[in-house]
Amino acid sequence: MTPLLKSLAVILILLAMPVSGACLQGAQGAAVGQSQQVSPFSLTLSPVLSVLWALGAVVLPLVAAGLALPTCRLRSFMSTTGLLYLAMIAILPGQLLGQLLFFVAASA
Repeated sequence: MTPLLKSLAVILILLAMPVSGACLQGAQGAAVGQSQQVSPFSLTLSPVLSVLWALGAVVLPLVAAGLALPTCRLRSFMSTTGLLYLAMIAILPGQLLGQLLFFVAASA
């Protein structure tokens, strides 16, 4: 993979993380809004889960991918690959927490 393609892949990851977080919040707001008994802000239903989700699914992958971009421009591809692996590994527990948060929001 050329350095330009690897840089574009890292930039795509950096752009996709906040979008995925916004999409999850929009879906949870729609699920909670149908019941009309709770506010559409699902982050207030379980603050602990919300903070853990934000750290695991958005913040940590953004930090790891943000650190991968300079290493990619330095052509240190082993470091870039390791940081991208860290970002992908951090996404899995964050997505599981997001599913749990969605369940809590839908059942409220």
